[in-house]
Amino acid sequence: MATLDVRNYDYASFSVPNATTDYDVKTNQTALFSEVDNAGYVKIESTAIITVKFNETTKTGIPFVANEAQEFGKNFIPIRSISNLYITNASG
Repeated sequence: MATLDVRNYDYASFSVPNATTDYDVKTNQTALFSEVDNAGYVKIESTAIITVKFNETTKTGIPFVANEAQEFGKNFIPIRSISNLYITNASG
């Protein structure tokens, strides 16, 4: 018999306005980080070229190419604990 390990999760689809720097996801998307304080896995998809910082605005941003999903956490790019995301959309 298989055991299914279901953990709490959050999901959101939202837009970050053009020419926005360090969009605070936790503050602006209150549905996120409501079921989990610190995520162990994040999947990010974007239709624009964006830069994402994890946990603090002082960190170096990771660039994302439009229309390519990136995954962070267990078995992907390792980040121990994700408590917030800061997104820069330099388009526009």
